[in-house]
Amino acid sequence: MNVGVLAIEGDFRMAGIQRVTVDTMRELLKIDAKNQYFELMGNFYDVPIKKDIKEWTLDGFGCSNQIDFACEVHEIDVLFSLFPNIPVTYPCKRVLTIHDVIPLIHPEWFTKEMYQWFNEVLRKSALEADKIIAMSETTKQDIMRHYGVEEDKIKVIYSGIQPSILAKCSCVDIKKKFGISGKYILSVCTLEPRKNLKGLINAFLEYKKMHSDSDLQLVLTGKIGWGDETIEFIKSSEKYHEDIILTDYVSGEELAHLMENALAMAYVSFYEGFGLPILEGMAVGKAVISSDTSSMPEVGGDAVIYCNPYDRESIVNAIERVVEDEDYRKETEQRAKKRAALFSYKKTAQQVLRVLEEVVNVK
Repeated sequence: MNVGVLAIEGDFRMAGIQRVTVDTMRELLKIDAKNQYFELMGNFYDVPIKKDIKEWTLDGFGCSNQIDFACEVHEIDVLFSLFPNIPVTYPCKRVLTIHDVIPLIHPEWFTKEMYQWFNEVLRKSALEADKIIAMSETTKQDIMRHYGVEEDKIKVIYSGIQPSILAKCSCVDIKKKFGISGKYILSVCTLEPRKNLKGLINAFLEYKKMHSDSDLQLVLTGKIGWGDETIEFIKSSEKYHEDIILTDYVSGEELAHLMENALAMAYVSFYEGFGLPILEGMAVGKAVISSDTSSMPEVGGDAVIYCNPYDRESIVNAIERVVEDEDYRKETEQRAKKRAALFSYKKTAQQVLRVLEEVVNVK
């Protein structure tokens, strides 16, 4: 079959969805030599996937017209979207990936434009798709509830683990580069309201007040998102703000090094469609503090330390336990690696391929 691939546009600083896109396609191309894949839209960030997907560029046409034309030229059997809507009229099968529909659940965290896109454009695409891949059971239920899509039309396929996260790194001066002087808890996410960084920071400051002799630091790494006031909030902190470190975006190698050397990781987001940093933290054998909401318990299972992201005391207690109780932390680390071993991009790609073939073979 001929598969047309649509991916998210963006710059080279890959965040969660971009990383999932690239690693899913890299593994899919590795296990599938009999079908042809054509990149019709997106950015694969100059990784080896570029050499395997045949690119089609057509200047002078609108996006939808370009994709329609490319589908016709390449006789596309199935259009596989890893993020955007599917704006085509070409008569082929359509498989749509939906990472989450959070703007419909909590519109207060997003712009009006983003809410409108999820409510109108993505809704139309979801209803027209032959099959939807949801990143978690939580997302599946949200799609059914908010779009009215039938359950048998949705397949849950979990993400895998980015290979570079597991690689040994050569960034020997990474702590010096960012001013990290001792033990630290690492948080990896785009800085935006949904990620609850204020809640994490407040809990960290509370912990420092309770343990004034502690040299523990909090390292926040990720791109600056929209509507976030984290930087100003840190600056306004009366005490201990020097122990909160913002790295901004870091390379894959730097991220792996920061994870490898962290005492523990924290991901206390209010709501997630999956929660990739939780999985990555477990994969490198770290105790991870995670919210107990939405999809995050699906990822963490019994191998993370849960807290209520809306309750500062709950986050403080989680930090205190993972830092002060070494036996508990070590036990959690052991469970984390076992849990992470259940996830892989090979499994992800195998399930994606099965969906694509089943959709095309339906008469």
